[in-house]
Amino acid sequence: MLEQLFGSKTRVRLLRLFLNNNKSTYFVRELTRKIGAQINAVRNELDNLAAMGIVTVVEETSGAAGGAKVKRKARQKKFYKLNTESLLYPELRALFMKSRVLLEKDFVKKIAEAGSVSYLALTGMFVGTEGGPTDLFIVGRVNRD
Repeated sequence: MLEQLFGSKTRVRLLRLFLNNNKSTYFVRELTRKIGAQINAVRNELDNLAAMGIVTVVEETSGAAGGAKVKRKARQKKFYKLNTESLLYPELRALFMKSRVLLEKDFVKKIAEAGSVSYLALTGMFVGTEGGPTDLFIVGRVNRD
């Protein structure tokens, strides 16, 4: 739904990540891994979001390491962070929360239609623990499809 509204899956994935982790800073390659998108698409969307003031660029200089023999130039590293001071932040947050509620209603409806559920536990990705052994645990008679 949000992809249709925003016109870009990458932008929606970035916004969702930033809104769910509003105090975190991310490096471009880290973002590509987390949202599963191409690096050029991520860079383009980060530029768009930064131009709108939704994300801010945090530049960090890595020190000139080494002793008297080895000298390196200090490198600038760009990190991106959600701008919680943006005028759009509260509205974006509310919009993403509302879309999540709509998805959850559809999810609950599909589980109810799956059969007779005695017990349902949401774990793993549903509670923010990515890579867990189980995301959904159902006890009862359900259609596996």
